[in-house]
Amino acid sequence: MAAQSSPHSTIFLATIEIRIEDRFGNLHSARALIDSGSQSNFVSKKLSRRLCLHPRRVNVPITGIGEATVTATQSISSTIYSKDKVFFSALEFLVLPTPTAQLPSSNVDVTSWNIPENLPLADTKFNVSGSIDVLLGIDQFHEYLKDGKIIGNSVSSSPICHTAITKNTLESAMEKFWELEALEFDRFLSPEEAYCDAFYKKTVKRNSSGRYVVRLPRTKNPKVILGDSKGIVEKRLFSLECRLNRDETIKAACQEFLDEYMQLGHMRQIVDTCSETTPSSYLPHHPVFKTTSSTTKTRVVFDASCRTSSGYSLNDTLFVGPVVQEDLVSIVMRFRSKAIALVADIEKMYRQIGVHPDDQPLQKILWRKNTSDPIATFQLQTVTYGTASAPFLATRTLVQLAEDEGEAFP
Repeated sequence: MAAQSSPHSTIFLATIEIRIEDRFGNLHSARALIDSGSQSNFVSKKLSRRLCLHPRRVNVPITGIGEATVTATQSISSTIYSKDKVFFSALEFLVLPTPTAQLPSSNVDVTSWNIPENLPLADTKFNVSGSIDVLLGIDQFHEYLKDGKIIGNSVSSSPICHTAITKNTLESAMEKFWELEALEFDRFLSPEEAYCDAFYKKTVKRNSSGRYVVRLPRTKNPKVILGDSKGIVEKRLFSLECRLNRDETIKAACQEFLDEYMQLGHMRQIVDTCSETTPSSYLPHHPVFKTTSSTTKTRVVFDASCRTSSGYSLNDTLFVGPVVQEDLVSIVMRFRSKAIALVADIEKMYRQIGVHPDDQPLQKILWRKNTSDPIATFQLQTVTYGTASAPFLATRTLVQLAEDEGEAFP
């Protein structure tokens, strides 16, 4: 139907409100356009990311008005539902940056329209200009016009879409130019990654010396529990001692590394107790050599993936967290924007960040200088190389440092 909207008339296309299912079975509200001229279904890139669905690689050319062609490189599968969830259909969607322009092109005043109050509208905001998340093709068009029934649909190898939105030619050309020139910096976070980042913001602190102190982001799955790990770690220590006793150079380097750990306050010796009320975990460790490193030639790596008696490791109980740094293209582009680029190695980067005392019992190790000495227990007090969340905690703390001190030290 059409409404007079001076000085031009506004044409209303068939838009509806739907629910669409994400990867975890949750339903998201979306606005859809029913297009009787389209052979396929489409979804916006923004909504596709929000659904956390794994996209499938495709190469589908889409022909529109005037034989204009764009190519879809991804597709997803999901189930859509009517607003009352009575009707549903599993469909495949081609992913496009935007399936179509905002509809209607501007807000329309319908206060004078005599719309029956008891009439349920397919789109309660049909007169409000807004983005279109989903475009439903011809297979759905006639089904929505009878009994509310929805049927399945397959994607054509070369579909045609006849929806046309007229735009100012110069405006369209400029928009395309900037789309080509712009780098995409937005980063989508999965629910687990979003939780991890929110948890970091909520729990990060700075101690009296200015050092950042973080909590380990642990999962809430009640089935993933830590069992006994001390016996396993003792066996690994005996095996390591046999190796070190065969090479005094390696043994000395390993001992020097752990001595420095103690001197810098990155770990401390504790009295091992059997009546612990807080969760604890013992980590096996072994030396790793990197001759190309300018700071630390020898480092001890801690194996947080070692399974405990329950079958789960410390890493199984930790979130990995999102990737904090920008994508590689953005980083490389920055190198090309200035005449001089500086590269630095942050010495002992992970160990510059403290771990909250309540989480330190999860980072226990066993060690002794000589096989004739009793085995001692130590507790690591900083972010530990080998734990699943360590890369996130370290890089996220760099971002936090910039946010906290950037104004004072631009």
